[in-house]
Amino acid sequence: MPVRIPPVVHIFIPVAVSLGLAALTLWLAVDQRFLGLRLAAAAPNAAPGLSEGIRIDAVIPASPAAERPGIAVAAGIGTLVSLTGAQGETFALSPADLIEEPDALDSYAAMHAFFARQDMIAGMLRAGPVTLEVQLPGGSRSETLLPAPNRPVTSLPFAFWLQIAVGLGGVWIGVWIWALRRAEWATRCLAFSGLGLMVSAFAAAVYSTRELALPGGVFQTLSALNQLGAFVFGMGMIGLFMVYPRPLFAPRWLAVPVVVLGLWFALAQLGAMESPAIGIHLGVILALLAIVTLVALQFHATRGDLRDRAALS
Repeated sequence: MPVRIPPVVHIFIPVAVSLGLAALTLWLAVDQRFLGLRLAAAAPNAAPGLSEGIRIDAVIPASPAAERPGIAVAAGIGTLVSLTGAQGETFALSPADLIEEPDALDSYAAMHAFFARQDMIAGMLRAGPVTLEVQLPGGSRSETLLPAPNRPVTSLPFAFWLQIAVGLGGVWIGVWIWALRRAEWATRCLAFSGLGLMVSAFAAAVYSTRELALPGGVFQTLSALNQLGAFVFGMGMIGLFMVYPRPLFAPRWLAVPVVVLGLWFALAQLGAMESPAIGIHLGVILALLAIVTLVALQFHATRGDLRDRAALS
């Protein structure tokens, strides 16, 4: 007689794994050199004549930057225009260095150039003391400081914790429903979409809330994971509405969105697509259109059935 495994066991393992991944995400976010600055990509309130740079919104207390008076006075009024590394190399900074989503760039070449810039900046911060050129309305000044080896957990913004919460919530809801009805394809698809949401949100939590730069390889990997998670979420949601609340297709057809979106993602990562707009965004848009179409078909299929219509809603 087969042993019946209670649903709580099927819930516990995925929950434990997701918490471990959340801890890994937190470790990756804090395992970065830290200046102690809150930076913004644009400087709409800068005084006329200031060079293009990165606006210094605030200086974090008890941080390396807070110990330098020339940086502390720049909070809210100054821009960070360049870094000079321990070897004397100077790197001019641009608002584009704080782009949250590199796949918004026009081409894969631009994405690779962006990752290269990030790698150079992160390398300078890891190499030793750096000199920050800060421009104020009355002129510019240079301050040298040694970045802290780690970023304090308390410096992570609300957006980081929100994305962690979204990722955990998505996968926990999917796993909980799947554990109660494991034999149904609808619950499997829901759990699969929750997995994709978690992967996408966790990856974005690290790079979208960075202080200034991440190592290029780390950033590129996280960006790819974010895109993969979005595609997996699309696969799961398409599959869900293919079979729920009414089975519109036989279960074997659930392989279609997995194969199509999986190949699309693979070709995008290999650079076979013309641009991120086609390789990434068009794929996501088509997945969303498929979901909307399937919801419309389900709405039509459940007409006259109050229970199924309520389930669809």
